[in-house]
Amino acid sequence: LLLSFIPFALSSRVLNVAGLSIFTDQKKNYGQQNRGYLPLKRQAAMLWGAHQFNRRDNSMVKEIGSMGYMDGCDIKLNFTMFDIGHTQEGAIQAYREATILNPSYPAKVIIADIWSSRTTTLSYIGKVDKIIINSGSATSDELDFVDQYPYFTRTVPPDSAVSEASVKFLQNQGFDKIGVVYQNNDYGIAFKDGAISAATKFRLDAYSSPLLSDFSTNPVRHILDESNGLVNAWIGVISGNDLEPVMREAIPVGAAGGNNVWVFADKIKRDHLEGWSKGSGTKYSECQDNGSKDCDDIADALNGVLRISAAGGALTLNGGTLFDNFDEAWHGLDDESDFQTFLAQKSLKFDANGNRYISDGNPAYTMDGSNDPIPRGTDMSVYPNTFFDRSELGIYEAFYFDCAIQIGLGACKALSENGDDFSLDASGIQEMEVFTGQLFPAMTNITFEGWSGKVVFDDKTGSRTP
Repeated sequence: LLLSFIPFALSSRVLNVAGLSIFTDQKKNYGQQNRGYLPLKRQAAMLWGAHQFNRRDNSMVKEIGSMGYMDGCDIKLNFTMFDIGHTQEGAIQAYREATILNPSYPAKVIIADIWSSRTTTLSYIGKVDKIIINSGSATSDELDFVDQYPYFTRTVPPDSAVSEASVKFLQNQGFDKIGVVYQNNDYGIAFKDGAISAATKFRLDAYSSPLLSDFSTNPVRHILDESNGLVNAWIGVISGNDLEPVMREAIPVGAAGGNNVWVFADKIKRDHLEGWSKGSGTKYSECQDNGSKDCDDIADALNGVLRISAAGGALTLNGGTLFDNFDEAWHGLDDESDFQTFLAQKSLKFDANGNRYISDGNPAYTMDGSNDPIPRGTDMSVYPNTFFDRSELGIYEAFYFDCAIQIGLGACKALSENGDDFSLDASGIQEMEVFTGQLFPAMTNITFEGWSGKVVFDDKTGSRTP
């Protein structure tokens, strides 16, 4: 448990929110800190969003100061974070610690930074307990089954919505045949299934092939063989590490550059594409330093690709993106005046058990340049308060920032609609059913310009629409 209370006046109404995330990897190092920077960034984004809302700072999300339901709203988010230990059991235990085992600050809403398979489990428990589960990364379409998960919402669209948008984009460009190269995991398979379904809906021919982790097969060649060489519109559901080998497979068979169009899902980030800019790109320079002869071919092939993110943003090497407000703000905090001061002014300490994290105020995450686990019981004050490297930004930080904003705006909207009948002190199943019945529809019937773009929800499923 990391206590990370956001300062606010004692007279304010308090909504207890819990963040469930990975602090330790109990698969590998039980009771030791998982110091990977990706979970830390998402945790920081949640806290930062709560911080901005509590201060009523509308410099990043204008709706905090412009919506009528914000007038007179004194609700503040009281944020605590719990370790899931990177296991299913850990996620369930963290949920219990955040709710029934936390009598002082029982969470009414949980932001779950966990995989879709674990989110479905928590969302079903939330159905029983009348607890809202919010996510910025769980994309499984199963979570749209409202009978099973009536109190689940997310600031990231489901896989089918994003894949359908990608297919529709290619259709609008005049293509009637598409090929999908995808990672052979839950995310990749779900995205591929959504794309195939969308292609059927739009009467396009679709072919797919998985990218195996050992690169023992050539999925691009397989799709070309199956389609008699007629595919030149491609969807790549791959990671940044896969980008170079996939292009090396595509170029010799004429599936990159020229008349081909590649659309990548949101695991391909700005840095992955800009890294192949001729002259200034880091990946391009590394390629040349290694003596490879195809560096220019890869750079040319990637110069026309698109990245369509779950937020609807598109980015090319030639510049221009619909998703840049969060990126600019994230990298623009050079003086650390807001971000560093807020998140790193206190020392974080481990308790004797190594799996509970206690702070006497705001949390401090620190990175000393290594990824070695810190032994339990370590006083984190011995590490420099340098936080972590923000040079690489993924879209999921923006999604989790927007989770906190969605909760705050939704709570104020529920208060304006229900007045004093909206009780933040609700307890027990009957009271929670009334409370959640007021808060959930308010949270899913708002629109705001978040850091991941314009955030609009499907009021039937609670999922964001692309």
